Amino acid sequence: MQAFLMRLHFREMLASSPLPQPLSNRGYSPEIMLESFLVAVWMGGVRFAHTALVRFDAALCEIFGWTRVASVATFTRFFRRVRQSTKQALSAQWAHWLWQQVAPTTVTLDLDSSVLTRYGTQEGAARGYNPQKKGRPSHHPLFAFVADLRLVLHAWLMTRQYGG
Repeated sequence: MQAFLMRLHFREMLASSPLPQPLSNRGYSPEIMLESFLVAVWMGGVRFAHTALVRFDAALCEIFGWTRVASVATFTRFFRRVRQSTKQALSAQWAHWLWQQVAPTTVTLDLDSSVLTRYGTQEGAARGYNPQKKGRPSHHPLFAFVADLRLVLHAWLMTRQYGG
């Protein structure tokens, strides 16, 4: 993964992004924050608490050249500071950067949908088409894939209200 991120110049791309900067002189650079968070996810982390796996792994820190990795609380504070407008700007910039890296000559666009059964009262869940659990509330996400690259291009969580 380290070689892959180096080949993509991932840190350089992050450095040119409008990420929240540290508020103190001892703060972590946003590039290292995002890179170490990505590595935690790559290692199977699904909660902020799992970033501690990366923090205390000396071999990983040496491989990626990190002198120190943020704590769980620092990660949560960092991501809390990323506003919606920043997320939208980053999404557009990173999508443009990704397409420059991939540079496909042709693409095959696959469209697909799915049904996610929901239990309880989740926002946006509605009764509708659900072949496994008829009559249960569900979400109906739509996906656009670039088949040649095995890349999710876009996902949209839509709900449909059916009579009945």
